Amino acid sequence: MYFPLWESTILVVTAILILGWLARWSLSGHWDWVVLRWLVLGLLGWIWLRPVFLTTETQILPGTVLILADTSRSMGVRDESSGEESRWERLRRAFGESSDALGRLSASVEVQVWGFSEKGVPLDETEGKIAFPATPEGNQTAIGSAIQEMFLQYSDRRILGMVLASDGAQRSLPPHDLLPQTALARLRRQQIPLYTLTLGKSWVENPREDLAVVDFVAEQRIYLGNPLAMTAAVRVEGFAGKAIPVELWAERNGGGNAEKVAQTAVKTERKREILPVTMAWTPEVAGEYKLWLRIPVQAGETSETNNELAAFVNVTEGGMPVLYLEGTFRPEMSFLRRALDASPEIRMETLRCSGAASSRGVLGERLRQDYAVLLLGDVPAETFTTEEWETLREKVAGGMGLLTIGGLQAYEPGGYAGTALAEVLPMTMETPEKQRFQKKISEHFHWDQPLMMIPTAAGRQSGLLEMDSDSHRTEEIWKSLPVLEGANRWRGWKPGAIVLAEAPRKGREGIPLLLQQTYGEGRVLSLAADSTWRWWLGGFEEVHKRFWRQMILWLAKKETAVDGEIFIHLPQRRFSQEQEVHFQVGAKLSDGETLVNREGTRWNVTLEHPDGSRTEIPLTAGSETMLGTAGKLPAPGDYTLTASVWYQEEKVGETQSRFLVWHEDLEMDNVQAEPQWMESLAVSSGGRAVLPAELDDLWQELLEKRQDLRVEQKVVTPVWDRWYWLATILFLLCLEWFLRRRRGWA
Repeated sequence: MYFPLWESTILVVTAILILGWLARWSLSGHWDWVVLRWLVLGLLGWIWLRPVFLTTETQILPGTVLILADTSRSMGVRDESSGEESRWERLRRAFGESSDALGRLSASVEVQVWGFSEKGVPLDETEGKIAFPATPEGNQTAIGSAIQEMFLQYSDRRILGMVLASDGAQRSLPPHDLLPQTALARLRRQQIPLYTLTLGKSWVENPREDLAVVDFVAEQRIYLGNPLAMTAAVRVEGFAGKAIPVELWAERNGGGNAEKVAQTAVKTERKREILPVTMAWTPEVAGEYKLWLRIPVQAGETSETNNELAAFVNVTEGGMPVLYLEGTFRPEMSFLRRALDASPEIRMETLRCSGAASSRGVLGERLRQDYAVLLLGDVPAETFTTEEWETLREKVAGGMGLLTIGGLQAYEPGGYAGTALAEVLPMTMETPEKQRFQKKISEHFHWDQPLMMIPTAAGRQSGLLEMDSDSHRTEEIWKSLPVLEGANRWRGWKPGAIVLAEAPRKGREGIPLLLQQTYGEGRVLSLAADSTWRWWLGGFEEVHKRFWRQMILWLAKKETAVDGEIFIHLPQRRFSQEQEVHFQVGAKLSDGETLVNREGTRWNVTLEHPDGSRTEIPLTAGSETMLGTAGKLPAPGDYTLTASVWYQEEKVGETQSRFLVWHEDLEMDNVQAEPQWMESLAVSSGGRAVLPAELDDLWQELLEKRQDLRVEQKVVTPVWDRWYWLATILFLLCLEWFLRRRRGWA
């Protein structure tokens, strides 16, 4: 076969012909010299064509077999061969009996063996003999993470298959809790089969008697007087038909005196079932409570360490009391409640006043309590008596804040003119005419058109409508908010009233939407609209929350105090010894401004250990909170985080949060093997489940599978670039030179 450089070949052939003709023309009768030159030129032309030999060879590419062996403590359970042999001993014996076949496999392919629990560890393999550890000591069984880790380690190899030897029960904690199904997706994409060898017996084959609390969730914070709702799940094995008591114990403020506060019972007719448990308890004293959900140990249980779980709850006396009176169900009511419920310093009570007859006396009764702020929604004047309206006026004059919200039957159309409330409100009302219910909206009382709410100059200066520390950003936010669906029409406002926000009109005076006034010792705000819920649905949820929160705090005269909300956020209040404890610390002034990254702020967080020692935890700044980590805490018990915050050398506040580190024996709390689950993993990947006695056949099958890696390769052997061709050309040139010299030619 030839690979010529075609353009050069034409030149070479032409040159040979010309030189040959000249040699013949000039040296007629001396054919020996002509023949030598022709031989040299012929060899050069042949070499220029680059001839090669082309042959085909068949090769078997190298392959790799991956073996994962479970080295967690549950492999030490003795439920094999009537309890005489542990799962680990059975695994070692099975691989030992098949070592000859495995040795033949390892002689032809690469065999990689790992032991795994939390992480994978390579094990030595020599001629089919694997150096297994003497005893399994891992505290987790991270099957999914082990499969993925080993696959990624050898992803550049041609993997013939992966063999997983385990009891099949995944028992792992973050960050090693990857689901095996997720890891298997990689194997399926690469067409790598998984072969599973299950050691141990399932619960059906080897039933046990055990009781365990597998889940316990309680609200982390409630107000005093409210019932604490809790949900839990209890696993019952082997106690069919027997009533099992479940107890709730509580300890307040770490006092050490726990008492049983509630009890129930569960019962199942099945041999094995997970049952839901719901309990309720109403704390009588504020404080931080540690709760335990316990199942008293029953005779015959295989494990006594899984009979309880703990949780924490903070019971507070409540934030600033706010009363919200509403006449009709409408979207504004729902979203306003959601906005204020998100503020822990505000405790709002909602009361719907459905009719005059049924609601009279309610306002007077409620006003006997000390509310900081009263919100009045779409409530017509006839709902309450003249005496009740007078009581409300006196409360506002005495210092209670009042916020009125627009509606079809609020202000003038609600009949407020002529009542004691009219004296308190900042707008003027003259007509006794009212908007009739379910009648067409009167243009005399309402703006039935889209309105954009924009702060006035007075509103911007007051800070009440500030949505960002940057004034330009605040202006942009207000202009981008969705428009309101109309508002109440006000004819004028009193001399002391201030218009904080309005709807601009081109070439005309703006429509007033928010008025402010002081009445006696109290503050009053009146909002003409009732559709700020559109902001929430329009993607401005945080703006909506901040707007209503700032309104309430201003009315309660809390807008300038250097106090605020200090909080510690833990993703959970119960950690195992293998988990890292991360937390966030936040602080806000009473005006809602966060203190993170603000100059003049000082943070201090300490961690109190179960033995009483303290550790200071460093913090790093996040976007809205400070971030901290206590790492892994090996000692079980109660820990307390204490956070203190100072702003401009003045202490903003301090808060504490307790959490529990408990010894969770993942490996031994539930030791049942999962052979059916292991088989489903194998089948889903294109492999199969094998028995210990079938390992010889599996190794032989994988060895034969290597034949699938047979490939044909074309081998190109050049014949033109050998040294002897150059030597021949040099010899012919030298011979030509010798003949010419002998004959006396130049």
